[in-house]
Amino acid sequence: MKRQYRRWIRLLSVIAITLTLGWTIDSGLVGPPLAGLQAQEKSGVTVPPNKALLRVLLPKDAQLEIGGEKTQSTGEERLFLTPELEPGKSYFYVLKVINPNGFRQVRMRAVEFQAGQEVVVDLRPGKDTESSNIIFVPTSEEVVLKMLEVAKVTKDDIVYDLGCGDGRIVVMAAKKFGARGVGVDIDPDRVQEANEKVRKEGVEKLVEIRLGDALKVHDLHRATVVTLYMLPEFNEKVRPILERELKPGARVVAHDFQVPQWKPDAVVTVTEQGGFRDHIIYLYIIRPAEKPGSK
Repeated sequence: MKRQYRRWIRLLSVIAITLTLGWTIDSGLVGPPLAGLQAQEKSGVTVPPNKALLRVLLPKDAQLEIGGEKTQSTGEERLFLTPELEPGKSYFYVLKVINPNGFRQVRMRAVEFQAGQEVVVDLRPGKDTESSNIIFVPTSEEVVLKMLEVAKVTKDDIVYDLGCGDGRIVVMAAKKFGARGVGVDIDPDRVQEANEKVRKEGVEKLVEIRLGDALKVHDLHRATVVTLYMLPEFNEKVRPILERELKPGARVVAHDFQVPQWKPDAVVTVTEQGGFRDHIIYLYIIRPAEKPGSK
């Protein structure tokens, strides 16, 4: 598995890799307008009671975006004072740091805060222990279709795509099989793209796209099918969540990377027309009081 993982990463070295982190953004949180965000140059800034201070630690040459806008600050420690906030209310920004070294790496986090708080966001390599590494590489329609067929998706299913990218899996699940779908992604650009696809394909009544992270989806217990196209690190973290939340009979379909400690109920290889490699699909079925595939 490790050799397969290294080969896959080498194949993707010419593609932009999106490394994302976050948690579910509750609908009660509010994103304050970036127009009022002010960069601070001194480390001894006093936090006003009606504002919040973000202290972002990252590689000195990295680019930083907050709320989809590029910031001009440089260095390993960057300070930002928010606009005025309503006391007692929780707000969030989505931070994106782009590292210049190696192939293009992007790390993202949804940061929650309230008025009067100083929040430290450590996005330095090796320091960000909460991170989940996720690749954003679009899955071909051929592979998406096979994933849904392997899971035997029907109109009675609710498909959750964790790290949904442009939403193609839940859109196809709705359009071709009549299933309901929920796509979750931490990247606002991907969420916007997915919502546009949902509208274009006319499946608004069946598909919901959320800005958030797969590791803390509050209603994952509703899912009858979960689809994953994640690196092993993420699959390791989401495994106990799936074991806890999913009901017996639910299916988990993983593309290319297995769920650690689970034995697949089926393994299917997909050879794309004109593709440069084979794709592997792993199917797991949740059983009562035991791990998928366990005997």
